[in-house]
Amino acid sequence: MVDNDFLYSIDLFSELEDRQITLIQGLLKEGKYKKGELIIQEGIIGGALFIIVTGKVRIHLKFDEETIELAKLGLGDFVGEMSLIDDHGAAATVEAHEATDVLILSREDFKALLSSSTELSAKLWESLARNLNDKIRKTDDLVKAYYGLNKA
Repeated sequence: MVDNDFLYSIDLFSELEDRQITLIQGLLKEGKYKKGELIIQEGIIGGALFIIVTGKVRIHLKFDEETIELAKLGLGDFVGEMSLIDDHGAAATVEAHEATDVLILSREDFKALLSSSTELSAKLWESLARNLNDKIRKTDDLVKAYYGLNKA
């Protein structure tokens, strides 16, 4: 299992206190994916957050029968956060770009964390909102770039 310093390095957990990190650490499960294995599949309803401990993942989606790469992520990045919030299918596929180890926080455990403390809940929601806002801005830039390239 990873230490508290690693969890503090994750944006989602960076503002938490030691006792809160310890609580989260106790809920995390370990997962291992081989190169090419799908961690999240576009259109399929997920149920967990995945924190990358080692390796890299590739995020891509299908658009007009093309596969469009959105990002490559590595150590300390996380994916699947939308599945903590709703029951919609994943917006993109997350594939292990190389052998990848992850920590997994299930939706059920996330909801239990939120119920355990209003202070912890507020910190997690604020961090999650900041992260999603950043991802929306990056996606907006990608859409603008794609549209600009195909407009000509």
